[in-house]
Amino acid sequence: MMNIIYWKAMALFMTGHALSWFQLNSHMVFDWWKGKEVLSAVIFSFPVMFLYILATKEIVKETGLLWSSKLIGFGVSNVVFAFFTWTIMKEGMLNPKTLIC
Repeated sequence: MMNIIYWKAMALFMTGHALSWFQLNSHMVFDWWKGKEVLSAVIFSFPVMFLYILATKEIVKETGLLWSSKLIGFGVSNVVFAFFTWTIMKEGMLNPKTLIC
């Protein structure tokens, strides 16, 4: 059974992955961010790194295993990426171009 520490770590991972998505994709979505990739890196890098460190620390403290944090972070990242890419970029996962790759 998952306790509160797992939920806390997943929330930290989700927030970190959401910020990371915006860091990497804002220049393609929002006109204001075009040409400001370095500014995006400066603004988002520290919060993303800090959230990942906190999430990893919580998972390792609970399980004693670093691999657990990797697998949970990977799973959460796929959900966050799919959600933002679908809702903001209007790109579905199940289109012919994606299925061919």
